Amino acid sequence: MVLVRSLEEVIIRVLSSTFAIKASRIKGLTGVWVGNKKVAAIGIRVSRWISYHGLAVNVTTDLSPFQRIVPCGLQDREINLLISLFLMIDRNYQRKNLRWGSSSQYVISLLVMQGA
Repeated sequence: MVLVRSLEEVIIRVLSSTFAIKASRIKGLTGVWVGNKKVAAIGIRVSRWISYHGLAVNVTTDLSPFQRIVPCGLQDREINLLISLFLMIDRNYQRKNLRWGSSSQYVISLLVMQGA
């Protein structure tokens, strides 16, 4: 769980420092939230000693397919787009800042500090 929480923290810090968006965690749930709406999902699977992991930040995603399902099995929660939180994103700036460069160093530091 340390890895999952560390990935959440990286996303929260990038959203705060880059876009001035106040994101947070919701106790007992995985992902990054703005208010009651999920803006980032994290998934991890381990099978036969191989780990698979990923994260998705909802920037300009088409959310229409999510209308046919209950996302993440959460009846009372919604998915939100970052684009709806502000008027315009410079996509080149976004790509540059959401790369893992310094963020991955932050995750590694967190894992080392927490003894993972």
